[in-house]
Amino acid sequence: MESHRDAFVTANEIYDMGVPPQVLSMWLTNDFIQVVHKNKLDRFFWKHEVEALINKYLKN
Repeated sequence: MESHRDAFVTANEIYDMGVPPQVLSMWLTNDFIQVVHKNKLDRFFWKHEVEALINKYLKN
C-alpha cells in the first residue's frame, strides 16, 4: 500500500523521472498539471498525474 507521501512528487523528483525542466514549465503554464501543495522549500504534484503526462507526451 502506498503511503500518503508516495502519492506526491516534487519538481526535483519529476526531473529525476526524465521530465526536462522546460517541459514541466510548459505543463504548468498550459494547466496540464497543478501544484497541489507548496511549502517554503518545495512544490508538490500528484504522482499519478505526472506519470500520465509522461506516458502521453514523453514515451514513444
